[in-house]
Amino acid sequence: MEKITSNSEEVRKILIGALDLNVNVLIPGPPGCGKSSVIEGVAREWKDGVPLHMFHLVTSDPIDAKGMPTEVDDVLTGNKMWDFRPFGELMRIIDSRDPIIPGHCDGPCIAFLDDFGTAQKSVQAAWMQIILARRLGQVQIHPEVRFVMATNRTGDKSGADQGVLETIKGRSVVIPMDANVQTWARWAVSNRLPNGNPHPAEVVAFARWVDSKSEPLFEFKPTKDAELNSCTPRNLSRMAEFVDLWGENCPLSVINGCVGPHIGTKFLAFLKTFKKLPKLEAVIQNPTGTQVPSDLNLQYPMITYLSSKATNKNFEEITQYVLRFPPEFRVMFTKDVVANWPQCVNHTAYGALIADVADDVYEAA
Repeated sequence: MEKITSNSEEVRKILIGALDLNVNVLIPGPPGCGKSSVIEGVAREWKDGVPLHMFHLVTSDPIDAKGMPTEVDDVLTGNKMWDFRPFGELMRIIDSRDPIIPGHCDGPCIAFLDDFGTAQKSVQAAWMQIILARRLGQVQIHPEVRFVMATNRTGDKSGADQGVLETIKGRSVVIPMDANVQTWARWAVSNRLPNGNPHPAEVVAFARWVDSKSEPLFEFKPTKDAELNSCTPRNLSRMAEFVDLWGENCPLSVINGCVGPHIGTKFLAFLKTFKKLPKLEAVIQNPTGTQVPSDLNLQYPMITYLSSKATNKNFEEITQYVLRFPPEFRVMFTKDVVANWPQCVNHTAYGALIADVADDVYEAA
């Protein structure tokens, strides 16, 4: 039976629904496909933002989840007894109203258990009481804590070959996730690099260009060769950081080190194509006369480039030029420019743009 996978946008929607229902979530997927980024984004969005508590299970021991054996007074009889007591990071999800050991949690939050399938079975088993019974001995987990787990797949050579305990899977909704080029491109347009700069237009355009040729871009290929890397959404974003830093002078060794030599060579070839695009200055000076690329391979990068350069001063001229493109590219520009520069909707030129492409936008939505 063919496995059904979801892209990051679909996982986001399902995850928000599961959080509303207080259902445990397990997200398996290849390394670098964006599992952590989706969960971090949902934490900022759900209920207008909630704390995200990350637990890296690959570095955990069973005692981290079982608690420390401690001699205590039995709450029922008052007699001395031994019980497990939480400590350290676990206190972040213990109810602050707990009469035994008040924790730090006083409202909705997400407990993100990363690398779950890489953890030892004894560590997974230790978390079962917390996830399923929502307690640790006599100490209660806050009722508003939501549990989300992520793991690489068995066979990825990432240490997750032992899989996830069936007891955990059977009490969770499992959402297999995979990489999708168009989804990554939309994410890259609306999200900035760690330094605050936008993703370079040439990197986003390259991803779309490869995808338009029906050629694979995101192919995680596990290997023992330390000199070879795979192109994943995470690694492509890392390459974007270096391209933003060095531009066309970015060393080939760095590009290959991020996405591997096969994709790295394609990217350098694409940059030569990118340089053939009409200059922004020419578009602004003569939006009705500057040549519109007839080659599909140039239309994708041109639209991506223009949407990243739109400002209050040049938006009218850029819009006039874009309206000379085929309908599907006008729709792409409209979506990209709104994601990259939301204030454009207040510009007078936006009205003309949206009126022209309204039908196509609704059909593509």
